[in-house]
Amino acid sequence: MTAKPRDLAPGAQKKLKGLLDRAEREHGKLRILKDAPALEQALFLILREGNDFRKAAKALKILEREYVEWNELRVATPKEIVAVLKDCGLASLDDKISRILALLARLFYDFHKKDLEFVAIFEGPQRERIMKALDPLGDHIRYVLLQLFEDRSMEPNGLVVSMDVMNKVHRLGLARKTASPNVAKKILEKLVDKADYCRFHYFIHRV
Repeated sequence: MTAKPRDLAPGAQKKLKGLLDRAEREHGKLRILKDAPALEQALFLILREGNDFRKAAKALKILEREYVEWNELRVATPKEIVAVLKDCGLASLDDKISRILALLARLFYDFHKKDLEFVAIFEGPQRERIMKALDPLGDHIRYVLLQLFEDRSMEPNGLVVSMDVMNKVHRLGLARKTASPNVAKKILEKLVDKADYCRFHYFIHRV
């Protein structure tokens, strides 16, 4: 089966743009670190929520300087980390530290890993199952990372699609519902420009 013009609702692209623009105004523009490993991207995106890009980048640099490896951060206490980042002026700092420590603990205890690069060696479905286990990230960050893994793979396969996202697109009245992952992918690729894949993932979970 292939996607057909009728799969998209009339005006779907314009409506999606409006939805994503409103989410962007509420949450701030998506910024991605250039050429950074996946775990650093994840930590930065957690720090970035509700904060200025520069403050989050500064906080990440401080953590990188203070802790030789992320496993040292994992065993630090929240009080110690608050003291390290106290001058960054980050909003909701306690919550962010809690999520970062939970993420590092999940990687270490569930996967015996100190970073996220191991995820890249798996095929798409297995990659998604691993990332779904890392719930401190939230779907909006999880799927940005999955898209970045896909984009840098040996044979990138376009937009990362989950049926959860497809169902949400259906509930928003943008496209018809389908039980076929292949058709869902083709429908969403008609709806979302390639340059906007990460932006789509980051905001579709928040509208």
